[in-house]
Amino acid sequence: MEERQFDEIVGMDVSYRTLQFASERLGLERLAPTQRRRINLIHGSLVYRDARLAGFDAAALVEVIEHLDRARLATCERVVFEFARSPLGRTRLRAGTGTPWVSSRSASHTL
Repeated sequence: MEERQFDEIVGMDVSYRTLQFASERLGLERLAPTQRRRINLIHGSLVYRDARLAGFDAAALVEVIEHLDRARLATCERVVFEFARSPLGRTRLRAGTGTPWVSSRSASHTL
């Protein structure tokens, strides 16, 4: 959150409770409005295509892969590397902070 070069940070989890815990742990309710707008926690799964994940260059899947069976692992791989990848000329970064899918986008590198 303190890295100001990122204008958007996205965290995804399949569990509403985990997202609630992440919100509490990050203190989202106490953040200034400008900083709060940078952070988006979303409910979802990496075994389904999700347009909200499109256009990122890197992903951190924290404590995710070891829980997937072979079929879902292949699907997750396809979602991350085929459907969620960045189009040319656009740089977005996902960085993990304890949730399975945490992403951030750099304002200075986004077209």
